[in-house]
Amino acid sequence: MNCTEGKTNIFLSNKFNNTILDPSRHGEIHFRSPFAFWTLGVISVILSILSDVGNLINLFVLSRRHMHSTMTTLLVTLAWADLVSPTVVSMNNILFYYFLPHLQNSSTFLTTHVITRAIFNVLANIFTTFSNWLIVLITTFRLIVVKQPLVAKNYCNRRTARYTIIIILILSIFVNLPLFLYTNIRMFCTNNGSVKYYGLETSPLLRTPFFVHLFYPTMV
Repeated sequence: MNCTEGKTNIFLSNKFNNTILDPSRHGEIHFRSPFAFWTLGVISVILSILSDVGNLINLFVLSRRHMHSTMTTLLVTLAWADLVSPTVVSMNNILFYYFLPHLQNSSTFLTTHVITRAIFNVLANIFTTFSNWLIVLITTFRLIVVKQPLVAKNYCNRRTARYTIIIILILSIFVNLPLFLYTNIRMFCTNNGSVKYYGLETSPLLRTPFFVHLFYPTMV
């Protein structure tokens, strides 16, 4: 079955439908504007680079031998986690704003763009969740150290920190597992049917009111 037959024929009906329904172009309506380009394609990328530089400096300083402690372990892990989200988001923005306009008629590129965008979104969500709960963990450890120093000696150590970090990472992946739910690889068309490419079709679960209005906003 090719993209000009059956259900996928809706992608070829007219120019308007091509723009709205083609999954490689879902973001064009909102993200092709000059304002979106300067905020997401320029400013966001610059801020992501600065963020990565800051985190790399933190890793360089905190990874020195004489700085091995419970709090250092937590801060180093936080710096690594904070590297991932801005990096994958900026990579996606660079892909969208600087490569897609020039290669939008390439089926290989469109397939890659649709799939990598889905992967980047999942990675960003996982490590954003992980980073947020690491901050909660660091705050909790510091509170215990200040309020209950005797308790802190027994529980706020590097071993406890490592176990807690692993648990938080596992839970962050588990909470974001629904974002991996893709049920089918589907053929799509663009440019009046002359270009065919493939995209991921999301599970019906991701389109339910519970997921859209409750689970996903709460998770994020």
